[in-house]
Amino acid sequence: MFNELKLQNNLAHLETRIRLVLEIADVRILAFGTLTRPRAQRNVNKNAHCFLHPPGIDMQGCTGNDPQSAPAVDDHGVYPMQELNASMNPISPSGPYARLAHPRPNPSHANYPFYTPGGGDKRWLGSGEVEEEGLQWVGGMMIVAQLLGPHTHDVSSDWPPLQDLDLAVGPGRSNYASFTWSDLAVVAPWMEERITNKISGAGLGH
Repeated sequence: MFNELKLQNNLAHLETRIRLVLEIADVRILAFGTLTRPRAQRNVNKNAHCFLHPPGIDMQGCTGNDPQSAPAVDDHGVYPMQELNASMNPISPSGPYARLAHPRPNPSHANYPFYTPGGGDKRWLGSGEVEEEGLQWVGGMMIVAQLLGPHTHDVSSDWPPLQDLDLAVGPGRSNYASFTWSDLAVVAPWMEERITNKISGAGLGH
């Protein structure tokens, strides 16, 4: 599906990049996009960058509360998360962000949306407005909910673990659930004011 979107936007020549955004219970949220050095800034997808990198948060010295202090949440392992109410663990009274508490992230993303050390949180592969190698997101970004199975976390020797094709190709990586605007509001509430045109329904709404 994403290859077709690339073709429609004259981006078929660019490699598909995949980022693991968040992992919760039996689902992980993936973002598909394309990176390049754009000829003009109007081609840059600033929403894609903002989705992966909440404004004002970086991976240096910003890890949120102690993961062990998060309250236990009975999420029943039922996804997708449509119509779920998000409860947040406040970091500070004055801070614009709070750590996601429901649905509760897996240990690899325990501090989400803050950075979680340990190697599982790979949203920050660059710095500032650019990604690794000074590239920027262009074109559309597709966000999906991938169902976790017993072999989803198996590491392939062909690609870097938890990055790009290792996230989408191989055993246990072919089952997906719907991802709705309600889900986006839960996992990335800072995007609410940035997205002004929400299309729902068949076609462009999915």
